Amino acid sequence: MENAIFEYTIHWNEKKFRSIWSNVKHRYLRSVILLIVGIICLFNGYTFIVGCFIILGSILGFFSPKIFSAGLRSNYKGHKYLHETLRYGVNDTSLWIKGVKIDAKCDWINLVTWQINGDWLILTPSGIPQVLFPINEMKKNDVFERILELAQKFGKEFK
Repeated sequence: MENAIFEYTIHWNEKKFRSIWSNVKHRYLRSVILLIVGIICLFNGYTFIVGCFIILGSILGFFSPKIFSAGLRSNYKGHKYLHETLRYGVNDTSLWIKGVKIDAKCDWINLVTWQINGDWLILTPSGIPQVLFPINEMKKNDVFERILELAQKFGKEFK
């Protein structure tokens, strides 16, 4: 692509793709503490209902990574373009994804959200799939600050 600020080529596999989204550390300690607080709440008539909700929340929090992982697996298998080598790119006016089964490009004005998840900058534009860049590679090429500046200018941070 002409005048690219940064291009990154990657061949996804399911494990790599899922690792971007499941890098949030499972919080066993938080679940255990919530479970203990919930059990303590069960001993008082005034806090019994609150205790039930706390216990339910800690159980959902404990099992949600497994549910989320199944969704990622389905997402990876359903998007055929993820099974090939892809080239993600960005310049001052646009961002793109190129592969054998996909050739998508849009202007920065179409960026809806951006987020940093682990070592990945994830750009979500309207009309094309998410554009993913490894932060460590962008920093090696001294372009991370420039790309982040463009993302902040045109999109909202997804929290």
